[in-house]
Amino acid sequence: MSTITRFFENSAKRLPNKTALMIDEKNYTYKELSSQIQSFSSTLLRYPQKSVISMMFENSLEFVV
Repeated sequence: MSTITRFFENSAKRLPNKTALMIDEKNYTYKELSSQIQSFSSTLLRYPQKSVISMMFENSLEFVV
């Protein structure tokens, strides 16, 4: 069984220039979205394990990431 994370990672490898997301008539490729995810992940990894982090986003690219 595959997870959404694994599906996304496989799609990003196989189809980096295909549209992965459309928000407000702007298209984001799997490559662009993957880059955003990596950047945000590295930010979260700076916090100690088991930290409680609260986030609030409007419907946007950041929300999806």
